[in-house]
Amino acid sequence: MTISGTGRRDPSVTQWIAATLLFLVATVVLTYPLAFHPASLSRLDNGDARLNAWAMSWVAHQVVHDPLALFDANTFYPLARTLAFSEHLTVQGLLAAPILAITNDLVLTHNLITLFAIFASALAMYWLAYSLTGSHEAAILAGLFFSFAPFRFNRLPHIQMQLYAFIPLTLLGVHRFLQTRQRRFLALASASFVLQALAGTYLGAICAIALATAMAVLLPTTPLRFRDWTALGAAFVLAALVLLPFTLPYLGVHRELGVEWDLGGLSSLSATWESYIASSSHLYRGLTESVTEASRRTDFLFPGLTLLVLGSLGARTLLGERERRPIFWCYAAILVAGLVLSLGPRTPIYPFLYEHVVFFRGLRALTRFALLPLLSLSVLSAVGSAYLLGHFERLSTRRALAAAIAVFFAVESTALPYQLEPHRDDPPEVYRWLREQAPGPIVELPFKVVDTRYMFWARHHGFRPMLNGDSGFIPMSHQWMKVALARFPSADAVALLRRLEVRYVVVHLGAFRARALPRLLTGLKEATDALLPVRDFGSQVVYEVLPDPDSTPTSMDARTQTALRIIPSESSEALFDGATDAALAGNGDVVEVAISLEAKATVTGVRLHYGAVPRAPVDKLEFIVDEGGNGPRVVRSTPDGWPAVTALVSGLLDNPLDGTQDIHFEPVEATSFVLRLRGIDGHRADVTELVVFGESATQVSRLNTGNR
Repeated sequence: MTISGTGRRDPSVTQWIAATLLFLVATVVLTYPLAFHPASLSRLDNGDARLNAWAMSWVAHQVVHDPLALFDANTFYPLARTLAFSEHLTVQGLLAAPILAITNDLVLTHNLITLFAIFASALAMYWLAYSLTGSHEAAILAGLFFSFAPFRFNRLPHIQMQLYAFIPLTLLGVHRFLQTRQRRFLALASASFVLQALAGTYLGAICAIALATAMAVLLPTTPLRFRDWTALGAAFVLAALVLLPFTLPYLGVHRELGVEWDLGGLSSLSATWESYIASSSHLYRGLTESVTEASRRTDFLFPGLTLLVLGSLGARTLLGERERRPIFWCYAAILVAGLVLSLGPRTPIYPFLYEHVVFFRGLRALTRFALLPLLSLSVLSAVGSAYLLGHFERLSTRRALAAAIAVFFAVESTALPYQLEPHRDDPPEVYRWLREQAPGPIVELPFKVVDTRYMFWARHHGFRPMLNGDSGFIPMSHQWMKVALARFPSADAVALLRRLEVRYVVVHLGAFRARALPRLLTGLKEATDALLPVRDFGSQVVYEVLPDPDSTPTSMDARTQTALRIIPSESSEALFDGATDAALAGNGDVVEVAISLEAKATVTGVRLHYGAVPRAPVDKLEFIVDEGGNGPRVVRSTPDGWPAVTALVSGLLDNPLDGTQDIHFEPVEATSFVLRLRGIDGHRADVTELVVFGESATQVSRLNTGNR
C-alpha cells in the first residue's frame, strides 16, 4: 500500500520552519483578540471553563505534592476520587505546571495552553497530510482546515476539546508503521494515543474510535509478519496498562456512585441532521438559521464549502488510484463512525454501545464526535488540494492558489472577533488568609451544586478540602447538602457541618439575594454557640464551626446501636403474628406502617431506606404503641427541627446507592407498634423500606412499604 503519491514522506527542515511560522501567525490572527490579551481576556466567565481551569491547576499542584492521589481532589468533600466526576486533563495540567510556577496566573496559563493546542493541532495535521500527499502546500491547508474550523471555536471554553493534536499523530504512526514496519512509528502511534487519552476523556474516546476504525480498514490490506503482529499487540497492551490507573477511578465512581447518563436524556447533547447544515460563521449563520429550526440545532457543525468541495475531490482522487484506495476507505469509515456516534440515540447504534460497553454510559456531549468527520474531511481535502495544485507547474502559482483557498476558508469559517470577557487571576483576600489558617475543610455559601466561582481560586488557599464542587454529575449526598445549607444557619445545617467536621464557613454576602440576607444575618447572630465570627473581609465573612459541646451520640445516630438481623429469605422464621405484610396507610403527607413482632423486644431506632435517589426524607417520626385500654399513644417522637437532612446525607455518604436515614430514640419495649412518617416540607415520605433496631436478638423483618 502506497502512503504518498510522491517519493518524500516527511517535510524538510525548511518546510517545517515555514509551516511552524505560518501556523503561529494564523493562531495569533484567527483567535483575535485572545492572543493579544491572554492575561486579561478569556471565556472564564463560563462555568465549564472555570471547572477545566481548576482541574488543570489541581493536576499541576498534585503531580508535585502527591501524584499517587491525583484523583483525590479537594472538591465534594468528604467523597473520594472526585476528580473522576469530570475530565482529569492530565496533559494540560502537566503543561500548566511550569507556566503556573513562573507566572502564578491561571488566566494566562489557561489561554496559553489553549493557543498552544490550536497551533499544535495544525502542525500535527500538517505532518499527517504531508505523509499522505507529499505536498507542502496541501499539508498546510489541511492543518488550517483541521485546527481553525468553526468546530474548535464553538468550544472555546472547553479546553478538554482543544488539544486534539495527538489524533493525527496516532494515525500517522499507524500509516507509517504499516508502510515501513519500523517500530518507531508504532511507538509514535501508541504514545500519541496515550497522550490523547490523558488530554481528555472525550478526546480519548474519539481517538480510540479513529484508531480502531483505521486498523480495521487498513490491516486486511497490509500483509504483516508474526513479529509485526506481536509488536503491534505489545504496543497497545502497553498503552492500555499506562492508561489503566487513569481508567480505574472512573470505573470505581461508576460502580460506587452509579455515575452514568440516562440514554433518554442524551438527545439534547447529540447532533441532529440540522446541526450539520448549521454554521456559526458570519458568512453562513444567517442563511443556515433561516433554513433550520432552532429547536433542532443542537450544535453548529457545518464544515464549510471548502472542505466539502476539496474533500469530494480528494475522495474521487483516491478512489481512482487502486494503491491508495484503502486510504479513502479508512477516512470514509472514520467519517461515518463520527457522524453516527455524534447523532447519539437518534440511531440504533449508540443505544447498543450504551447497553454493552460501560464506557459509553459516561459520555454525554455526543456532538463532540463530530471532530471525526472534520478530521476525515481535512485529510481528504489535503488529497484534493494536492491533486488540484499538482496541475500547476510554477511554484508561485501553486502558492497563490493555496493562499486563495486559505483566505476563502478563513472568511467562510470565522466569527471574528470572538466574544471574550475581562477576567484576571486576582483572588479575594479571604483566600490568601485561609491559606495561613489551621487545616480543615471549608464550605462557601451560598452553596450551589453547580458553581465554579469558588473552585477557580482553590489554589490560593492551598486546595483546602471543600464541600463545594462542580461537575456534570452531582452526587446525591451533595444535592441534599444544598437543601440543608439553603437554610443556613438552621439546626440541620449546623449539624451537617459538625458531622462533616467543617472548619470554616466563608459567607459571600454579595452573592445572596437581597430578601435572603435579613434571615441569614439574624440567624448568624442567634447561632453564636455554633458559629464563631473570625474575620470580616467586607463582602466575605468567615465563621469557624465550633464543636458540639455534647460529645455523646446525637439522637439521629443509630450506628452505635445493635441492628436486628434482616431476614434474608422466605425460609427464615416468620415474625408477624401470622401476618405477611405490614399495614400501610396514608393521609396526605403522612405514611403509617404497622409492625407486629414475634415476641416483645426492646426497640431503639429505625433505619429508613430511600434508594439511590431520595426525593422526600422523613422530617418527623412518631413511634405509636397501643397498650390496650388506654388506646394508642405516641411514646417516642423526633423533636421539631431535628437534623433530618443531615441524617440522610450521612446515609448517602455511607452508601450512595441506597440512601438511608437513621433515627435513634430511647429504648421502648413493644410487641406491636405503628410508625408514623411525615415527609420534609409537607411532602409524602419517600421511604421504600425500613429496618428496626433493637438491643435484643429478636429478628425484625425488612418491610416494603409499597410507597413507590
